[in-house]
Amino acid sequence: SRYPNLFVVTAAPRFPHTAAEVEAAVYRELDRLAGEPPAAEELERVRKRLRTDRIRSLKSNSGLARMLAYYQSVAGDWRYLVEYDRNVETITADEIVQVAKQYFGARNRTVAILAKEDAQ
Repeated sequence: SRYPNLFVVTAAPRFPHTAAEVEAAVYRELDRLAGEPPAAEELERVRKRLRTDRIRSLKSNSGLARMLAYYQSVAGDWRYLVEYDRNVETITADEIVQVAKQYFGARNRTVAILAKEDAQ
C-alpha cells in the first residue's frame, strides 16, 4: 500500500488444539521466514498463486474496475496492473527475509484472540 499499513495473519485452531498453540505456530513460521529464505519452489508457487488470484479478480467488469481503481489510488497509476507480474518476479528470497526481520518481530505485534464464552 502507499501508506504504512497492517499485515494480518488469521488462524483458527482445530480440535483438539488451542489458540495458544496456533499462536505459537504462527510465531515459529514468522521466525523461520526471518531466519531462512524461502525455497525457490515455494517462491514460485506463491508467484503463481498471486497471478492466478489477480487474473480471477479481473474476470468481471466490476473486478476490473475495482482493480484499476485500487492501483490508481495505491500505486498512483492504473497501469501498474500491467507491471504487477514483472514487479512480483523481481522480489528475491533475501528481500523477503529482510522484510520479515524488519516487520514481523515481537515489538510490532498486536494480537487479538476471539473466543466464544463458555455456555455455563
